[in-house]
Amino acid sequence: MRKSSKGLLRTYLGDGPSEAVWNGTIKRGERTTIEAVVMFCDLRGFTAMSDSSSQEQVFEALNGYFDLVVQSVEENGGDVLKFIGDGILSIFPISDPADRAKQCRNAARAAQDAMAGLAALNLNRNEAGQPSLDFGVGIDAGRVSYGNIGSPGRLDFTVLGGAVNIASRIEGLTKTTGSRILATTVVAAATPDLFSSCGPFEIRGLADPIELFTPIEPSN
Repeated sequence: MRKSSKGLLRTYLGDGPSEAVWNGTIKRGERTTIEAVVMFCDLRGFTAMSDSSSQEQVFEALNGYFDLVVQSVEENGGDVLKFIGDGILSIFPISDPADRAKQCRNAARAAQDAMAGLAALNLNRNEAGQPSLDFGVGIDAGRVSYGNIGSPGRLDFTVLGGAVNIASRIEGLTKTTGSRILATTVVAAATPDLFSSCGPFEIRGLADPIELFTPIEPSN
């Protein structure tokens, strides 16, 4: 029963939150501050797809998209914290300053692996007469609060902080920059062989523009 309960927690909450809840982190306001790389993904055209497709088709599309992103994140050492509609919030915890470059690289690879998997997913969808899917990814890193929020009778285990907000905001810019993956300076500086600058951009909520980076295309 204990093993089954723990497995169920992991299915719904992810590795990190399920361990925390299992070990007794169940009070509102209980939290820790951690360093982490934050990755936010969002499906493009979801509202239009919801209006023009059946509920079965929408759920099938979401599950295919969730499958490939979750697999890519977990295979690269990350943890999917939650699905927010058609958005996916993931973190790559940094346990030691020496791990920063490794986790930035892991997040970048997770994003690229998910994009690579998208081609195969769309091929199968097209063969079944379904339209292709597309999504954007924003990546940032920094200190975040990791723990319980909500009301006494209804809690949510989540991560909050500037890196979460920025990852979400720069994901929105993927729709206009021509790059489906964008990262901040702190991520690109840790992985200079993976990213190149695409210039400064204004971010809603920030006083000054920040420089954003896009993955370097592999040479043939």
